[in-house]
Amino acid sequence: SYHDGYIISVSGDTIPGLIKDRDNGAFGGLYSKVRFKSNADKFQKFTPYDIYAYSYSNHFFVSIPFEVDNSFFQMDAKSDPYGTKIFMELVYKGYCSVYKHEYEDEDGIMEQYYLKRSDENRMQFFRTGLLGPNKKKLIEYFHDCTDLQRKIDNKELKHPVDVAKFYNEKCGKRDL
Repeated sequence: SYHDGYIISVSGDTIPGLIKDRDNGAFGGLYSKVRFKSNADKFQKFTPYDIYAYSYSNHFFVSIPFEVDNSFFQMDAKSDPYGTKIFMELVYKGYCSVYKHEYEDEDGIMEQYYLKRSDENRMQFFRTGLLGPNKKKLIEYFHDCTDLQRKIDNKELKHPVDVAKFYNEKCGKRDL
């Protein structure tokens, strides 16, 4: 079904309308293009190259150039200006932000979380699920915050938003 929302054009204009980015039916899934209808127009389809962002129901998706290195559970990624643009949900915004990448495989719609500081291209994969956070990589990533490293190592903070908030409040730059 369609949701009330808006798109943000590449030039920065906000256009309200109806949005649909997935089919929730039995054979549903994520769309490669976002369906959008403003009040005056007929339905249009947008790729991450066509618009900057879209939003509905308190979800905000941004077009981001994304490159991932899938070498044996490392999942190192970067927001590479020359990478393929995809839509990622901006789950939490701060100096260190949290992005959620949704994709489909044979099990349905899957999600992966990434942390990204606003002044760098690197995106740090944040493992969730049964194995828990990828402590070694996260401790390396937050080399400038010993309090956070300790909380990650002690499993006190297990969700990417909690980690990013702690970092922004205690160790990171607050201004954007």
